[in-house]
Parts: sequence; C-alpha cells; structure tokens
Amino acid sequence: MIGPGKYDQLCTEAREKAKAHGALLIIIEGAIGWGFACQCSPEILARVPAMLRYLAADIERDIGAGDTSQLFDVAREITHAAGFDWTDPRTGKTHPAPKKDAGH
Repeated sequence: MIGPGKYDQLCTEAREKAKAHGALLIIIEGAIGWGFACQCSPEILARVPAMLRYLAADIERDIGAGDTSQLFDVAREITHAAGFDWTDPRTGKTHPAPKKDAGH
C-alpha cells in the first residue's frame, strides 16, 4: 500500500528525530497489531528489498543454525501487508502479494 498507514506517524517521528532521508519501521505485535511503514524517496525504496534480505541473513547468522522458517514467515507477512510481492531468499521463489478486495 502506498500512502499513510497506521504506523505512518510513528515512522515520521523517527525519521524526523534522526534527521534521516528515509525510515523503515516494522512493528511486531504492537498495541494495534503488526505493521510496516516506510518513508523514503523512490530511489531509496528500490534498495529496500536488498537491505531487508541482507538484514535477514545477518539475523540468521546471529541466531546461529536452526529453524529460521518463522522469521521468513514474518518477513513475508509484513511485506504482503505493505502490498508488495515477497521473494524467499532461500529459494528465489516469489510469493505475490494477496489481491485486495475492490470494495476495501
């Protein structure tokens, strides 16, 4: 989804306080649910998927070997909630974002 979401104001506050060119905010089990907000230029946005893949790999290295499928499930859910397709870095398979109902 492009446009303000439920965590847009919080993302704005973080971006402005950091005096950043962009901000990416992921909320996990927040008071109003899971959420994702991203504020940046189209040029930076084009680099966000690669950044997230790098971060996911870094997290996997930090937690060591083991079942990390839940992390990928969370990444897919957040990416889909934002309206984007998600590519599994383990397999290269793209999971299209679910289609939204026209009335919603």
